[in-house]
Amino acid sequence: MGGKENFSPLEYRKSKGDKFGVFNPDDFENLSEKMNQGKTPWIGIHPFTTKKEMQRARVGPVYLAQLTGAKIIPTALEVKGGSVSLEGLQELAKGFVKKVEARYHIGKPVELPTIDVSIIRTVLEKRKNNEKVTSDEFKKFQQVHQQLKIQADEVAQIISEMLPENYRGIYQRNNNNL
Repeated sequence: MGGKENFSPLEYRKSKGDKFGVFNPDDFENLSEKMNQGKTPWIGIHPFTTKKEMQRARVGPVYLAQLTGAKIIPTALEVKGGSVSLEGLQELAKGFVKKVEARYHIGKPVELPTIDVSIIRTVLEKRKNNEKVTSDEFKKFQQVHQQLKIQADEVAQIISEMLPENYRGIYQRNNNNL
């Protein structure tokens, strides 16, 4: 399961010591090719946090599902004790010192209503090549991006319901921030 042939990193940048994902359509083309080879990608729909609670969902996983016609299998990892970030030797060592309990939840596959996401690549490629994006293209881009955000929130809500209330972050019941 490990090794370079089974790992497709997504683009990240660092700012003020924090890593954050950068949406790059090329990453999803690479994942799509891996899927055609029989691989199953795993992508976190929300940024990982050491606060043990969900943050706002990102559109990458639903974009990939739209691009490939794949279903999404929602999963959630509930960790008690030890490190929650699993990054760096110090964080990994916490798992050896403390008793760690982890529960992995797997939900029913989600099939999303189809969205034509081709405008996303078109606009981002034009921007990358310093080409003019028409107002119609930009308007369609915004509409599709908004649809992807809604779908990402829907999937994240399903995932949050697999976790205890205090892990749900922005997806807690009665949260009007969505």
